[in-house]
Amino acid sequence: MTSSRAWLLQQMGITQYHLRRPHLLQGEIATKLILPGTKLIIVSNVFFGLNEPLVGDVLRVLSVQLAQVITLMPDHLPMLPKSLNCTGWLIGVNDHPHPFKGVILYSSSFGELLSNARAKRMLWQQMCKYDSDLFPQS
Repeated sequence: MTSSRAWLLQQMGITQYHLRRPHLLQGEIATKLILPGTKLIIVSNVFFGLNEPLVGDVLRVLSVQLAQVITLMPDHLPMLPKSLNCTGWLIGVNDHPHPFKGVILYSSSFGELLSNARAKRMLWQQMCKYDSDLFPQS
């Protein structure tokens, strides 16, 4: 939560609760986090809009609709089910354990992806490498 939002809630007298051990709720929350039609889970330290042109290009290439995408922070990874069959895109997150069994795309931070052609090229090369897994019908 942003500090200005936290400050505003504090000024309004609203107490914020933070889970100390979110993994204890793994089974309860995990079923609600992952919807049946989910094809892509994006994990990033920074929130960004799915309407960003680069994200739109990736979704088009992967043939994924916005309704089939979930975005999470790395701290939410322990709340996911132990094993996931959907694609994971870890943006600027390399050192967190994850539950993805299938294709996992790793990329630099979102800011670097936007400004660095080499970072974009590495992401596209990964998608080409997993072409048969990402597009089994072709």
